[in-house]
Amino acid sequence: MPRGQKRYVWRCINRLEHGTRVCRCSATMEEPELQAAVAAAMNERFQQQTAWQALTDCVTAALAGTGNAALSLPAAEVRLKALQECQMELLQMAAGMRTTLSSTRRSAE
Repeated sequence: MPRGQKRYVWRCINRLEHGTRVCRCSATMEEPELQAAVAAAMNERFQQQTAWQALTDCVTAALAGTGNAALSLPAAEVRLKALQECQMELLQMAAGMRTTLSSTRRSAE
C-alpha cells in the first residue's frame, strides 16, 4: 500500500494500550484477511449444519422404513448395508469439508 493512504488493521488490545513490552508476539491483521477468515468459518459452520441435516434425514428415513417389528435377517442385513453406505458418504463429505477448510487456512496464511 502506498504511503499516506489509510488502511484498516486489527491488533491486540494489550499491544495498543501497553506497546510491545507486554504483547511482543501480536500480529497485525489486515482487514481483508480477517474478513476472509470470518467468511471461511461461517462457510465451515454452514457445511457442518448441512452434513448434520443429511445425517438426520438419513436416520429419520431409516427409522421410518422399519414400520414392521418382525424384520427378517436378510432384510435387516440389506438395510444395515444401506445404512453403512450412507454413513460412509457422510464421513467422506466431512473429510472433504476438513480438507477444504485446511486448504483455505493455508491459502490465507
